Amino acid sequence: MRALVWLLIALYITCVSSTSVSSSELEEDVLVEDATTLEDNTEEFELEDKPKHAHKHWYAKRNWWLQRHWYKQWRRQMRKWQRKQQRKAKRMSRMKESNGHRYRDYLRLKRAKRTLQKQLHIRSVAAIQAKVLRASSRMDTNRRIFKGLKKQIVMKIELIQKEQDPKKKQELTTELKALVEQSKRIRKMIVKTAVREGKHFTQLIAAKKAHKMVKRILKAKRRVGLEKKVLKALNIADMKIGRIAEKNKYNAKRFQKQTARMIKRICKRMRLGKKTCKKLAMKLHGKVKHISKKIMRRYNKKQDQLKKNLEKRIEGKMVRKTVKGMAKKFEHNYQAIAKYRDVLDVTCKMDPKSCDFFRRSMGDMVPML
Repeated sequence: MRALVWLLIALYITCVSSTSVSSSELEEDVLVEDATTLEDNTEEFELEDKPKHAHKHWYAKRNWWLQRHWYKQWRRQMRKWQRKQQRKAKRMSRMKESNGHRYRDYLRLKRAKRTLQKQLHIRSVAAIQAKVLRASSRMDTNRRIFKGLKKQIVMKIELIQKEQDPKKKQELTTELKALVEQSKRIRKMIVKTAVREGKHFTQLIAAKKAHKMVKRILKAKRRVGLEKKVLKALNIADMKIGRIAEKNKYNAKRFQKQTARMIKRICKRMRLGKKTCKKLAMKLHGKVKHISKKIMRRYNKKQDQLKKNLEKRIEGKMVRKTVKGMAKKFEHNYQAIAKYRDVLDVTCKMDPKSCDFFRRSMGDMVPML
C-alpha cells in the first residue's frame, strides 16, 4: 500500500515538472514573438505618425445598437439633450419675463400679418423662392445632361463616318437617332423650366410688393392703435392730475413729482414706448404748469395771510402785556391813575370797541358782555 502511494506521488511530481517546463517554453516563445512584432510595428509606425485618438467618423456611429453598452450611451445622450432643452427653456422664460411685452407684440404682429395675407390671398415669399431654386437646380441638371448628350452625338457621328460595315453603321444610326430624340426632349424640358422660372420670378416680385403693402397697412393700423392708446392715456392722466391737484393744494413741487410718477405708471400699464411717453408728457406739460402756478399763487396768498395774522397776534399780545404791566403799576398809585385816566378817555374816544378792555385793565369793574 505504501509503495503504491509513493508511486502516485512520484508520478504527480513528474507531471507537474513537465507542464511547468512546457509552459515556460511557451511563454518564452510568446515573448520572442511579441518582441519581433513590436520591432516590426515600430518600423511601420516610424514611417507615419498616427495620432493616439483618431477622429471618429459618422459611419463609426452608424449601427450604434450593435456596439457594446449602447443603451448607456444612448441614455447619456438623451440626458444631455434633456439638460440642453431645459437650459434653453429657462433662457427663453427669462427673456419672456424681461422683455415679455415686446415678445407678445412681435407675436401679435406676426399673427396679424398672417391673417392679412390669407385675406388678400398672398403667397409667402419663402415658398416662391424655394420653387425658383428647385427650377434653377432642375435646369442646371438638364443642361449638364444636354451637354453630355451633345458630346455623345458628336462621337457617334465620328464613329459612323469612320465605320465601313453597313450593319454596324445601321446600329450606330439608330443609336444616334435615339440620342437626338433624347436631346430634343431634354431641350424642351429646359425651355419649360426656364418659362416656369420666369413665371416664378414674376410671382416673387409681385409677392414682395404685396408684402410691402401688407407692412404698410399694418404700420398704419399700428399708428391708429397707438393714437387711440395715447388718447386714452391722456384722458386717464387728465382725470388723475385733477385728483393730485386737490390733494396738494399748497405744494407745487410735490404735485409735479406725483404727476411725473403717475405718467410713468400709465405708460408702463398701457405699454407705451419712451418716445410716445415723452410726447404724452409734453402734451400734459402746459396743464401741469398752469396748475402749479395756481398752487404757487394760493400758497403765497396763504403765507401773506399767515404773516398778517401772526403780526396781529404779536401786536395783541404786546398790548395785553403792556396793559397788565400798567394795571400792576396803577394798583396803589392814585396820582398815576388820575394821570392815565385822561389817556384812557382819549383812547376810548379813538377806539370805542376796545375801551372796556382798557378800563378793565385799569381796575374798573366793567361787566362782560
